[in-house]
Amino acid sequence: MLRNSRNKFNEQDGFSDFKDFRIFAFRKKTKIMMKNTIFILFTIIISLLSLTNCKNSEEKKENETAIDKKLSHNYLSKKIKQISDEIKKHPNKAINYFNRAKLYETDNKLMLAIKDMEKAVSINKENFKYYNYQAKLYFDATNIKAAIKSYKKSISINSKDDYAFIRLGEIYLYQAKPQECVENLNSALRRNKYNPETYALKSSYYLQMKDTARAISNLRTSIDVDPDYFNSYLDLGYLYSLKNNADGIVYYTNALNLQPSNTKVLYNRALLYQNIDSFNKAITDYKKILEINSIHKSANYNLGYIFFLKEKYEMGIKYFTKSISAAPQYYEAYFGRAICYDSLNNKEKARKDYQKILSNKPDDKIVKQALSKLNN
Repeated sequence: MLRNSRNKFNEQDGFSDFKDFRIFAFRKKTKIMMKNTIFILFTIIISLLSLTNCKNSEEKKENETAIDKKLSHNYLSKKIKQISDEIKKHPNKAINYFNRAKLYETDNKLMLAIKDMEKAVSINKENFKYYNYQAKLYFDATNIKAAIKSYKKSISINSKDDYAFIRLGEIYLYQAKPQECVENLNSALRRNKYNPETYALKSSYYLQMKDTARAISNLRTSIDVDPDYFNSYLDLGYLYSLKNNADGIVYYTNALNLQPSNTKVLYNRALLYQNIDSFNKAITDYKKILEINSIHKSANYNLGYIFFLKEKYEMGIKYFTKSISAAPQYYEAYFGRAICYDSLNNKEKARKDYQKILSNKPDDKIVKQALSKLNN
């Protein structure tokens, strides 16, 4: 899976290259000024009541989440106590330590879970599943050396299962040890050729080898094996998006068929639409995101950018303002709004936004240049 690259792509703030946008926007504004185009000023009224309702809604969700966590913690504590009582009665039953370890992990008590699994494998040294779970806990605790040792112990007990080979392949992938990675993944495939995750991991291996064609081929195979394997649709969409290839739309759409409300996938598809100049479709996706999360700063920002391109400056102001409301220190949105105000000949509000940026980034040359032209 393309964890590192995919997360970076999903979590970017707004337009993919803000500096390019600022330069483009500034040049576009200069061109408009040179043509002496006359614009009509529209006043944008931001509904404070609406923003307050959004804030209250978010606070309500946070409170509900806190209550759920408290109830969950109380339930886990009760279950842990029950198993602990069993352990006191039967201290040499490995299954009890295994079951309590899973509860400790769920309750975010990783070190206690590890301690229980160490006890479990000391009692039952022949259960390969115990070593697999112990290895997972070690990995989560970033004790990679111990994780590898436990997975290898699992294989020595049961070499027919593919799970430990997959996990070792994944570890060696992240350690940038390609030979060890592919050897373990191929071993996993010899045991089970119908696990889509193995092909997805091999895809990442081929990306490390700079072989994009084989990476894509393995992702497609993972989907052939399991048409509902969400991550591969997402990764294929990402790989095609790197070159602004419209084929990425198909894979993002398939991912959305599996998870219709996934805002990260919606954002990625919207951004690809935007980058291939399908602005209306991008707008539709960004607005779907806002139906799910009205304060999504990047969706609001990119809508502002698109409406700026369409020369619908009052709409640009609306969405840049929403982006600022969601993230008051989001200076890129201040710049976008300033350009829109400037395009509507509202010099005072444009100047205020430029000055807001310079109060925190006094050495920003592009903003200084924009403000200088505004004052001339």
